[in-house]
Amino acid sequence: MVFHRCNRLMIGLFLLSFTAGLAAGADRPKPSYSEPELHTLAPLGGRVGSSLQVEVRGKFLAGAHAAWMGHDAFDVRVKSVEPVAAPEAEGDQKAESKDDGEYRVNLRIDIASDATPGPHPLRLVAAGGVSNRLYLQVHQDPVIAESSRPHQKPDTAQPVAVPVVVNGTIARQGELDYYSLEASKGQEVAFEVIFSHETLSKGFRPQLRIYETAGSWLGSRQLTQLAFHSEVHGEINLSPGEAGPPPGTTPINSGLKYRFGKAGRYLVEVASERFQGKPEYAYQLRMAPVGGDYQSRLKDSEWGRSFTRRIGADRLEVLWARTVTSNRPTDPGAEGQPASGRPDPETTYDNQQGKRPAPIPNRVTHWTEKEPNDGSGRATEVALPGLIQGSIDRPGDVDTYRFKLASAQRLAFEIQTPGLSPPHFTPRFEIRDAAGRSMVTNLHKVKSTLSEGQWVVKDVESKVIETFDQEGEYTLEVRDVTSRSGSPECLYRLLIRPQIPHLGQFTVETLKRGTEDRRVDPLRINLAPGEAKTLIITARVEEIDARITDSLGERAFDWGTGEMILQAEGLPRGVKALPGTGILKIKGKPRYTTLLKYNYLPDVLQAVMVFHAEDDAQAMALPGAVRLTARPLIGSRPGPTIPVADVPLMVVAGSAAKSVPGEAVGN
Repeated sequence: MVFHRCNRLMIGLFLLSFTAGLAAGADRPKPSYSEPELHTLAPLGGRVGSSLQVEVRGKFLAGAHAAWMGHDAFDVRVKSVEPVAAPEAEGDQKAESKDDGEYRVNLRIDIASDATPGPHPLRLVAAGGVSNRLYLQVHQDPVIAESSRPHQKPDTAQPVAVPVVVNGTIARQGELDYYSLEASKGQEVAFEVIFSHETLSKGFRPQLRIYETAGSWLGSRQLTQLAFHSEVHGEINLSPGEAGPPPGTTPINSGLKYRFGKAGRYLVEVASERFQGKPEYAYQLRMAPVGGDYQSRLKDSEWGRSFTRRIGADRLEVLWARTVTSNRPTDPGAEGQPASGRPDPETTYDNQQGKRPAPIPNRVTHWTEKEPNDGSGRATEVALPGLIQGSIDRPGDVDTYRFKLASAQRLAFEIQTPGLSPPHFTPRFEIRDAAGRSMVTNLHKVKSTLSEGQWVVKDVESKVIETFDQEGEYTLEVRDVTSRSGSPECLYRLLIRPQIPHLGQFTVETLKRGTEDRRVDPLRINLAPGEAKTLIITARVEEIDARITDSLGERAFDWGTGEMILQAEGLPRGVKALPGTGILKIKGKPRYTTLLKYNYLPDVLQAVMVFHAEDDAQAMALPGAVRLTARPLIGSRPGPTIPVADVPLMVVAGSAAKSVPGEAVGN
């Protein structure tokens, strides 16, 4: 299956087929099985090398017989399956069970000593197939359970020792959980409350407070609040069909670090916003000393264009491994030869003026900020490609650098915040030419809907690309976006490099438009014999050079097109993967007009892959992992294979063709 840009004829044919599909869809039978749904998991996880008892709740779990984690570091056994509440009867007759009541499944999970810390997806297998995923959190630090004794008041706080992870629950309205810790003078501790997307959707928004007690510890109830935190990292509001969070993402009420000014005992309070509470409001309170290993134990988020995307000296090699062009820059250290061989004549870059840009070395040079550098006269000169490491040491601090271009160049600027991240530190950078005119900034603006001719900031981006047509000297300024933040923890790593046309982030979904798909989780496929279901695959193709060639707005791609081959590997017998079609976006008048959209946003390609189980496909006892891969077309030849996603697929008993609407498979 190959991505292609649709012309008008293809769109017309598709709309015709879609209209016919709507007419036929009215009589389409519903499946004769109900896919299992997982809602909550408690406790949320444990320590490497430990065993724990876990309770999972959800629907359509009668007869759940196995768990599936896709990793041999976990041994999971189903201990029991039981309904939470029996279905009610109507009159003298028993109501026919549709198996839609809530069930609890008790599991024993053994975590291997070499398990990787972080979130791991957990699924259950029942008659209706493989379930959606919940995340089991694995830690290196000691993991303990919340005390069964009341600790809702400061004088009954549960004592803990840092580092620690506490498995807790805000089980009822108005509940407050207090923990006490001993801190030494000058000790800095990081606090996190980890919970799930499922409980977030049910209204759980943790709040974290740190208190110092006044007077005697046993006799005084006067508390002085030292810190408060309620922001949720990883909260993503989705509309039907939008890309979901990547595997491993879990909401974290994090970012709170506190340095204790004196030795003593302190209180930590965990509560829910508006003092809500439910038995499923499970959380993990993690407290760890801030030090050399603290950041290494955190799982960096790769979601979106965040400031935590990893930028290292190998960044260029990582991107070249995903490239859609063979026109690699010449590295002078390789005796003038292109790093990947001769340029492909089909993809060799040639700009509008017919001049090839001067080659830029493929090796990254490291540069460290040296104060004072708060003006163009004190700017530090860097060579390209260069990785700059610095910090905004104080509020209002501006770090200035300069670089020279001997000819026209297509450059990309990427910035990372390895210390504090937004909203505590949001880096803003701007590039100016020799005359002081602004060339490009990472402030992404849109046209104001209130004032004619005005632009307002839409976002602060972590990556910007720009084509520099003129040779000469340029200045780069880095500051905080508000000029209010500034400390040694406001660290940044900024990479200036040549643009590399490449495949960026992939998103795989089984979620359809609107209410056509009511499944809880978008990333699993259960098929009855004769049934077909679809995957939507979204690919972001970054830094493709394009120019407008006619009044119709058709684009000519001089440095790769972003076309690719999509494949599904590991399909079970009797299941096929086929190309399909679907209305993925309904175009209309855009709500906002974006300034220089190409500088900030990648090209987006979408495709539909249909999985079809033949009539004689055999039912499976356990799901299998189907691996999706992509191969970019470089010129007329396929490039290297790039992994996209692993999707669990299971053939279940039942026949969609003989199903009765609303019927569910029994025990």
